[in-house]
Amino acid sequence: MYKIIETENQDYIFFPYTLAIFPYDEKVKVAMQCNRNNDLKSDDDLEYIKSKIDEVIKQEEENKSLVKMKEAELRNSVKITGLQINIAYACNMKCKYCFAGDGNHYKSGYLTNHKADCIIDYISQNCSDKVFIQIVGGEPLINVDGFKYLVTNKPNLPIHFETKGESLYPSVACSSVLARYHFLKIWEKMNEYFKTEIPKGAGEEVDKTVQKLLRKYSLKDLKPYMKTFFRNYKDIEK
Repeated sequence: MYKIIETENQDYIFFPYTLAIFPYDEKVKVAMQCNRNNDLKSDDDLEYIKSKIDEVIKQEEENKSLVKMKEAELRNSVKITGLQINIAYACNMKCKYCFAGDGNHYKSGYLTNHKADCIIDYISQNCSDKVFIQIVGGEPLINVDGFKYLVTNKPNLPIHFETKGESLYPSVACSSVLARYHFLKIWEKMNEYFKTEIPKGAGEEVDKTVQKLLRKYSLKDLKPYMKTFFRNYKDIEK
């Protein structure tokens, strides 16, 4: 309920739910002991200190109960609006620009149907009607059966996924072409907005262009257009 804060010259007793703090001297220590034993002393100062501590502890309990109640209300009222589902740890690619680094290479393991059922139940109970669901890996289509199971049994919600499976499935290849075309049109608008020809991909030229843009715009202005989970973003932040 309370914490003892030790400093070089003075210790303090702190009550986090009421934000009350006292010097933790000998009188307060004795008063705390009296409080635990319900033992009144005749010393007026000590009795006064004990009465104040009694008030704080009572208020502390009330505030703690209120906080717990509000936390429960929030858990029941807040709905998740976005989540990623990792269905395959392995990846058959070795992209140098991958934000996962070497974390997924040479690994195995798939999302089981049992765990998929648990995720589907969780989505149904805790997510909003407009939740953004993204299937990721590794390479998700390494676990194509798990992908089909999840998509078939999920609630009636849109699903997005990241893949390099164009060589395996014509439908994926067609979708990739359409997505790439849309991406390029957006890229053209971005070039017009920043009045700069921004190179695609990742590497030294991209980093140089970003540094050039940072001389004209703040990182806050650029952030909506950047993949902040890529390695080179961490370098830019420094």
